Amino acid sequence: MESRKHDYKNRTLAAARLRKELEMLSDKVKKLMNFGPHFHICDVSEITEDHIHLESWNHDIKKEEFVEIARLIEKDGYDIEGFELIEIPHPEVFCFANYEKEEYFDVIKLNGKWQFSYLGYAKGDGNSKTLANFPVTSIAEAVEKYLESW
Repeated sequence: MESRKHDYKNRTLAAARLRKELEMLSDKVKKLMNFGPHFHICDVSEITEDHIHLESWNHDIKKEEFVEIARLIEKDGYDIEGFELIEIPHPEVFCFANYEKEEYFDVIKLNGKWQFSYLGYAKGDGNSKTLANFPVTSIAEAVEKYLESW
């Protein structure tokens, strides 16, 4: 019983720290990081104080990862009004869209670091093409490259 109390206390403290970190973010970024109306929730089987669970990957994404991604987006300075988190197809890929403006960007984790990317086609053997994420340095570049690639 004592172990469960200690575990609960640790989770409660972690959640409080996370809330405090989130409070320091702008309202636009906070809104962006919530599951919007177009989010594909089917893969999320559990949402707790400290993580969400992706069923198909049997993987927990810690909420600290959400904060890290939110900070990256806020630091970029792109006008994210109208964007929403629409999908997490892999624990290291977060997809965002503004359907009104038809603008899209992804945030992916490469070599342990979150960065912006866009989804496009990589040329394969012969005439084959494969969908792939291409890293870029900003949301503006991701949006531009995405539009060019489609």
